[in-house]
Amino acid sequence: MKGKKRVWFIASILVSVFLNPSQGLPFSSATHLYIAGHVFEDEAYPLDLYYGAIAPDIDFAVKQISKWPTAFDDTHYNFVDLRSFATGPEQMAFAKGWLTHNEKDPWGVDHYAHIDPGYVIQKAQGLTGLPSDYAHLAIEVAVDVLLRDNEDPQLGDKLLSALQRHSSRDRTLLTDLLVTNQQRTDRLTLIMAEMNYRQAMLQYARALSKPSPDNKKALARWGVMLAQRLYGVRLSSDYLLGILEDAIELCKDDYKETVDTVIQGIKDNVELSQ
Repeated sequence: MKGKKRVWFIASILVSVFLNPSQGLPFSSATHLYIAGHVFEDEAYPLDLYYGAIAPDIDFAVKQISKWPTAFDDTHYNFVDLRSFATGPEQMAFAKGWLTHNEKDPWGVDHYAHIDPGYVIQKAQGLTGLPSDYAHLAIEVAVDVLLRDNEDPQLGDKLLSALQRHSSRDRTLLTDLLVTNQQRTDRLTLIMAEMNYRQAMLQYARALSKPSPDNKKALARWGVMLAQRLYGVRLSSDYLLGILEDAIELCKDDYKETVDTVIQGIKDNVELSQ
């Protein structure tokens, strides 16, 4: 992609993000899952734990922003420890996963990735010529791929199972908090956001589950779909595959140390026995 086509692509993405700023791109779901699983290693309901760890990213799937304009803040910054709202073991497992995602507190996964020290932000600077959202996404997907290929070959399958088989009571917990208790949005908007999120991430999970290097090619095709769905922009899968491979090269030497640091940080700073 060169010349006018590249300029048009970047301009289109930036305009879309400007007009719809709360519809960001999801953080690497498999990395969130991996971290939650290693923080709460003995969880009896792992699929609900995993789904809780990725569920805050439903904010990117809100279609009618006017119905939930504070979605990102509500799921990432206005952090609530859902364990105090949970009833039953499935909801408690979901709440534990939700706890780890947190962007507000220094020990949270997204805080570490995006704010201090900002691993994803720092690495994304090495991917020049891209809108920041897409550079961030490439780094985040790269870490997912590295974890799946080198640390946990079942990571994609775990993500797929969590998306398909988590308890329906997890949504009830979110509804109790965000609709009934905090009145941040309405029930239909929350349900549709979650459904849209799961639809997009099911395709991601299936792509990540493929053996290497087929998973990278499938993820590039997923990126084509995402760009078309979110922004109406047509991209080449070969172009996105090249970006992903560049991102993997940037992360391959220190991704594991970073992930291990986050896991230990949560263990050191959060009461896990509730």
